[in-house]
Amino acid sequence: MRNLAIVAMLMLALTAAGLCGRKERQRLPVLDTVNSIFVAGNSQAADKAREMLREGKTCFTLSGRRDAADAVLEVSDSSTADG
Repeated sequence: MRNLAIVAMLMLALTAAGLCGRKERQRLPVLDTVNSIFVAGNSQAADKAREMLREGKTCFTLSGRRDAADAVLEVSDSSTADG
C-alpha cells in the first residue's frame, strides 16, 4: 500500500513539473498567407527540409526561387544553440 502511494505521488510530481514548464503557443496570423517556401542554405539540414517539402509532408510547397516564394526558411550550420 505504501509503495502504491509513493508511485502515485511520484507520478503527480512528474506531471505537475511537466505542466509548469510548458509555454502556451501563440498563433501567428502572418503564417496564414504562406503557401510556398524557399529554403536558403547549403547543408544537410537544408537538403532535408527541401526533401520534406518535396514529399508533401507539410502544408507548404517548395519554391525554387527566393523572389517567387511567400516565405524564406534560412538554414545554416551552427556550433552553438540559442538557449
